[in-house]
Amino acid sequence: MSNVTTRSGVLNGAGFLAMCGNQRSRSEKWSVSAALSAALLAFALCGAVRADDPAAAPAKTREIFVPYAELKVLLDNAPQRVLLSREQYDALVKKAKKTPETTLPHAAVTVSSDYEITIENQRARLQGTLAIEVLGEGMQALPLDLAGVGLMSAKLDDRDAPIGRDPSGRLNLLVSGVGRHKLVLNLVAALETTAAQQILNFRLASAPVGRWKLTAPGDVEIKGGADVVSRVVDKKAAVTRFELLPRVGDSTIMMSLNSHLQKTEQAVAARCVLIDEVTEAYEKIHATATCVVLHKAVDRFRFVVPEGFEVTEITSPLLARWDIETQAKQRIANVRLRETTTETVVLNVAAIRTPAPLKQWHLPRLEFLDVVSQVSVLGLLVEEQFKAESLDPKELIGIDTAVLNPVLPATLLRPESGAVPLRAVAAYYAPQIGYELSAEFTRAKAALAVTTNLLLTVKEKGCEVRGGFALLADAEKRFSFDFTVPPLWQVAEVTGIGPNGQPNAPLVIERYNIEGKPGRVHVKVPQGIVPGKVYVVNFRAEHTPPGWLSEWKTRSLEFPMFAVVGAERDEGAVAVSVDDDLIARGDKLDRLVPLTEPEKARFGLAQTATSLAYRYESPGSKATLAIDRTPARLTARSFAFFQILPVGLTAHYELIYNVEDAKTRRLSLLLPASTPESVSIRGLGGVPLKEF
Repeated sequence: MSNVTTRSGVLNGAGFLAMCGNQRSRSEKWSVSAALSAALLAFALCGAVRADDPAAAPAKTREIFVPYAELKVLLDNAPQRVLLSREQYDALVKKAKKTPETTLPHAAVTVSSDYEITIENQRARLQGTLAIEVLGEGMQALPLDLAGVGLMSAKLDDRDAPIGRDPSGRLNLLVSGVGRHKLVLNLVAALETTAAQQILNFRLASAPVGRWKLTAPGDVEIKGGADVVSRVVDKKAAVTRFELLPRVGDSTIMMSLNSHLQKTEQAVAARCVLIDEVTEAYEKIHATATCVVLHKAVDRFRFVVPEGFEVTEITSPLLARWDIETQAKQRIANVRLRETTTETVVLNVAAIRTPAPLKQWHLPRLEFLDVVSQVSVLGLLVEEQFKAESLDPKELIGIDTAVLNPVLPATLLRPESGAVPLRAVAAYYAPQIGYELSAEFTRAKAALAVTTNLLLTVKEKGCEVRGGFALLADAEKRFSFDFTVPPLWQVAEVTGIGPNGQPNAPLVIERYNIEGKPGRVHVKVPQGIVPGKVYVVNFRAEHTPPGWLSEWKTRSLEFPMFAVVGAERDEGAVAVSVDDDLIARGDKLDRLVPLTEPEKARFGLAQTATSLAYRYESPGSKATLAIDRTPARLTARSFAFFQILPVGLTAHYELIYNVEDAKTRRLSLLLPASTPESVSIRGLGGVPLKEF
């Protein structure tokens, strides 16, 4: 360092100029006081110091001497510079020099913290006791890491605690005196209550050692956000007490709703589909209940078990467990869920009682408790061999049984071995729970309804019948049936649906014929005739009436009637088809009505060419037909060839017949009386002849 002397020589006088300003580094801004101190240390203009006095210049200090007249230039360019005397400058330099002090890492620390949290209506009260250890002398500022809570009061060693906020807004406790101190905080936090749970958000000042206790009214469970050490339900005080592990930082405790409050404010609507299955051996109800939560979350459902029934199954995606208890002589089913929910819950319920009261039967009711409303769709399914009589509905609206198909409960749709065939008898809508339905069930008489079609084909060489029976069984499944056969008729084959579902499969038959009386054919149906489903059987029979192959012009023929034995209802159609040379006429008709073309499709004769067609509505119908043979019209030409030999005469004749209108089976010709018996007649062009 060296002194610089100007042209005017050394500045004499008491004035000393110190240039100071607000200096800024490239990386940060200094405060005004810090910048001022730095400027005083970094920049100085010294006056009134002799240039030839080396001892007067401080070490490592650069001094610039400026003529007094030029000071104005320096002061005008930097308005924040000031003019100080040497004594003032030295005093500032001395103050700027600080002796480094040895300080503790933490002058005050929190040793332990205990909090008691009490849940109240829409809020939580928190009382915390903190043990603070002060290690350094003097006043210490201890940060209190609190958020999401409001500070109601604070006591430090049983006196009001001095607490303030730093520039960042964080609370700081001012504490002095080396040793142990006790801080008691009274806090309050908002409790967020949704339809399904209670949520508490906060952040508390923590310590290496601590304990949290939480008390909530009612039967409450913690769903998340805290590690539970213990849980005790005090039924007498109607509270639940928890001990929790403390957490550092933000905490969110999620709890279930107050069970006592929940019971008084929740609202649930129930929609029930109940199908009652009545058989000879048992009565079983299948129910699907849809519980819609309207207000407040629920964790269980209850319903009254119908008298005499035992619940066999309750299923639901949220089901945890279910049990039966008795209250006021009623059996109550309690269905508990895995978690509290506000969503719609579907319950599938099955219950059974044995035997079913067939004479004085009343529809069981599935009544849900703790619901604001309940509507039901009811269906009655009865074993096929039974029929319901004296149905007496009360407070019910009748609906079509077809609406039951898409809403059948899952327990009824599940396939079971040996299940009894059922049929829908009635369906109702119940707008409220106080409905009633009574009836009596009797065994239905097994019946068989038949629709018959018979097509008689009259031919030159005989007659053939192709017929069919459309069988509809009622009440019971049938594995065989019989049908009658007119005398002298032979059943060639019987076909139906085979065991594997193949059509036109041959069926096993047994023939019983008594001479002079109608015969009977016993038909076995392997897969059975299911009640309510039509089973079709086809057959073919043949017969050649006596004298049918003889020469006749008009013949009477009785229509062959085939009928199912024991049919409760028998209706059908008969039709006649003839060859080109025959004509059929209805001679005598008994209880037969002509069949129109549109009606043929109903009896399976839609695309069949017929000469006659009739229908009947009851068994015992008869028809006598007149069969006329159409005469053939013949014309002939003859050619004669003679060969005269010495030993005799040989004659050769050719006759050409022209047959019109009908076929003919006989040709006649006259020969001279002198014709010898050795006559040879043969057909030309492959025409076969039978010579007598």
